[in-house]
Amino acid sequence: KFPRWAVAYKFEAEESTTQIQKVTWELGRSGKLTPIAHVAAVDFSGVTVRKATLNNWGDIQRKKLKLGVRVWIRRSNDVIPEIMGCVDEDEAGEDIQKPGVCPACGAALVERGANLFCLNRMSCKPQAVMRIKHFASRDAMDIEAFSEKTADLFYDELMVRDPADLYRLDPAQVRTLKGFGDKKMQNLMNALEQSKGCPLDRFLLAIGIPNVGKRTARDLSLRFGSLDALREAVGPDTAGLMLTNP
Repeated sequence: KFPRWAVAYKFEAEESTTQIQKVTWELGRSGKLTPIAHVAAVDFSGVTVRKATLNNWGDIQRKKLKLGVRVWIRRSNDVIPEIMGCVDEDEAGEDIQKPGVCPACGAALVERGANLFCLNRMSCKPQAVMRIKHFASRDAMDIEAFSEKTADLFYDELMVRDPADLYRLDPAQVRTLKGFGDKKMQNLMNALEQSKGCPLDRFLLAIGIPNVGKRTARDLSLRFGSLDALREAVGPDTAGLMLTNP
């Protein structure tokens, strides 16, 4: 008999119907925009759901979704509910508009396959903040006590636009920020210094190479052993992978 902790139990996916009321666009650290459907409240085993993912612009077109129409919605475990498709594809509704500019910074969007991207990496605050937060996260560089709130504050007050900027911070300036004193400032400086010696796989995860998660980062680390060896293998044409030291 397997011990309880060794058994992975997955709840069956639940499906229901609801109505799309509006669509907003969520910006990620890569600059990709994800459409979020705001739906009429629907109950899944006592959990009230009012939002669901639409994945991308291509997904909206493929499923022929419109505002005001009845749709199938599915929820599985704690995964964000997903809109599966229309109950009746002939039902009248209002077209969902594709944004032409970034909802956060107003920069023109680029369409790549099924996705929309904002390429304004440095001046688009939400993606810059999320990128810095990811860099400092526990699975990445593990910079202790560095939160999204801290990334937001540093963006506004210290012009931190990229993770590399963290390693150029002036301790005297950090000390003047709201919520920072000598002790907290010094703890942050120590954490930043300590992070410079992080394992290669954590660094590769931290810099946000497209399609590189924890497992791929670990595989790359085991295969190449050092950042210099990986740089040499990928060559100069892949400089966009941001294989740079902090």
